[in-house]
Amino acid sequence: MDNLENRSVFITGAGSGIGYQIALAFARTQANIIATDIDLAGLEALNAEPEIDNNRFKKYLLDVRDADAYRTLVENLTQTGDIPDIIVNNAGLGVFRSFTDTSLQDWKLTIDVNIMGVVHGCKLFSDIWLKQNTAGHIVNLSSMASLAPIPNMSAYVASKMAVEGLSDVLNMEFADTKISVTCVHPGIIDTAIMRHNDRYGFSENRIARVQKYYREKGISPHIVAQDIVKAVTKKTTTVLTGTDTLKVILGRKLLPKSAYLKTIIHEARKIGFLPYKNSGE
Repeated sequence: MDNLENRSVFITGAGSGIGYQIALAFARTQANIIATDIDLAGLEALNAEPEIDNNRFKKYLLDVRDADAYRTLVENLTQTGDIPDIIVNNAGLGVFRSFTDTSLQDWKLTIDVNIMGVVHGCKLFSDIWLKQNTAGHIVNLSSMASLAPIPNMSAYVASKMAVEGLSDVLNMEFADTKISVTCVHPGIIDTAIMRHNDRYGFSENRIARVQKYYREKGISPHIVAQDIVKAVTKKTTTVLTGTDTLKVILGRKLLPKSAYLKTIIHEARKIGFLPYKNSGE
């Protein structure tokens, strides 16, 4: 896939953040974009971007949790000859509470979106590619949190570890097929996922500290999108992108586990995922 012109790219969660920028990045390569999201306003905003060619752009409302709706959309794409060459399983959310404060409803929401939403995309499209013996490329959005878990992210971390593990398994199972798989691990990225105050279990001061850190230290989602386009053209298996990713990887490899966890705890206090000692937060 060195040349992406006229390739078809299906993207979930394309109405904001990283997904929005992924759509624009692929559009610049003259690829055909199939953008989906649960938010129609976000898709309309994407459609209005100057990079978007209306002749190469289609948008659909999609809740990735809804297996029946997802299947119906894929069946419609099959009938119209719009089965994509590349799918980007980007839709996701974060719940940031202590494990004891993370409800079963929080867990179900996170699993349904972050894990099953990815499973639905991988399953529905790979079945078609295998049946037709055609090439396809799956891009799954995991997180740096799957490599370096952060306190007060239990559901999010577990879901992103699942995406990483699923991607590894698919890479092995599809090794003798025409299907490629890329797992992406964004680090500190300034996106709206961190601005849903109702999904935090922290004090207002700590929420503000976390959001300020991501705003000031996080890279723009468009850089992640550019890295994903490069990974697809080169069929890269793993992508590390964003602030502090290499530092985290090196720390995990070089430090004893106890020392590494102490380092993560220190960073978590600085960011706001843990309170400062004796702060009363």
